[in-house]
Amino acid sequence: MWFRLLAARYGLVGGRLQAGGRDGSVWWREIVKIRDGVGSAMGTWFFVNLCLKVGNRSNTLFWLDRWLGKVTL
Repeated sequence: MWFRLLAARYGLVGGRLQAGGRDGSVWWREIVKIRDGVGSAMGTWFFVNLCLKVGNRSNTLFWLDRWLGKVTL
């Protein structure tokens, strides 16, 4: 469902979602750059404005730790 929605919004070329040009959201354009390995994520809008820290960053078990109450992924 999400793929079809994104395809309708941004278009497809060769089965891949496009960035949407100037009409695409800043977030989406940065995600496409990261996907395509264009430029460096360092110093870009996406990297500067998004921070992800999981657990204590040393012994976090992504699939086994409880993220929401007693629920694991």
